[in-house]
Amino acid sequence: MVNYSLALAFPGDFLGYSEEFVAGEGTVEQDGSIFAVALGEKQVDDSGRRVSIKAAKFVRPLAKGDIVYGKIQDLYDTVALIEFQPLNAPSTFPAAESRNAFLRISEITSGYVEKLEDYMRIGDYVRAQVLEVKSLGIYLTMKAPDLGVVKAICSYCRGGMDLKGKDFVCSRCGSIEQRKLPHA
Repeated sequence: MVNYSLALAFPGDFLGYSEEFVAGEGTVEQDGSIFAVALGEKQVDDSGRRVSIKAAKFVRPLAKGDIVYGKIQDLYDTVALIEFQPLNAPSTFPAAESRNAFLRISEITSGYVEKLEDYMRIGDYVRAQVLEVKSLGIYLTMKAPDLGVVKAICSYCRGGMDLKGKDFVCSRCGSIEQRKLPHA
């Protein structure tokens, strides 16, 4: 018999101990305790002694190799801060999950990079790949040929730029700038 509880569980909520239940779908067992990993209804199967979460959708966390599109928020000496959205992200992408990532200067291209500003500018939109997901943050790379700036923003007037050959040309002020381009 399944006991359908009307209790709503949030990610991280304690659901029980592994001595009394088996961790089911939408849960994780850690150090003898069972926690919810999805937003949904807590369900307890009394016959199987299983606790699970009934959720509308389960969101897979980011993993190494995932492609993301992001906007350059800030540039520092050796790292760029990027606000990103995963490619084909479900509408239920968790708001609590950080949407910020770091792009190290060594992950721009295979060659030597002296300044980040030579390859991207604040406001540009980039296509990048998840390199690492660590407790301190998400790290991206743009070394692959199909990764780079997909939409450039003019450094002078903040207008949109059009790609002409290997240069971006501002449609407002006519400024010509270069970026790290993806090559398909």
